[in-house]
Amino acid sequence: MRAALAVALTSIALTAHAPAATPASFEGRVIDGPWYNGSIINHLAGKFDDCRIQFQSEKLYVKLPGGATIVGFMDEEVVVDPHEIHVYDPKRSLYWIVDVADLAR
Repeated sequence: MRAALAVALTSIALTAHAPAATPASFEGRVIDGPWYNGSIINHLAGKFDDCRIQFQSEKLYVKLPGGATIVGFMDEEVVVDPHEIHVYDPKRSLYWIVDVADLAR
């Protein structure tokens, strides 16, 4: 019983000290949460315009016009160029380039 309690307390302590996810940002402002407009392209899959794009830390969600959703991962949470965000889509094993129109400089 004591061993189980020690494991549980250790697990709680490690979880409490885990770093929080860093929110995605552009030019010093947090961009997590809202939906933005843009497009997405991959040289094999093609280009999709009129997409809805949402940032959640290093994750990026893209709703395609037909209703499908792509969940990808950015290399880092800081967006340098909103017109060329490189995103890996593990479900399709593809790299996409995302262009977010609403994050104009």
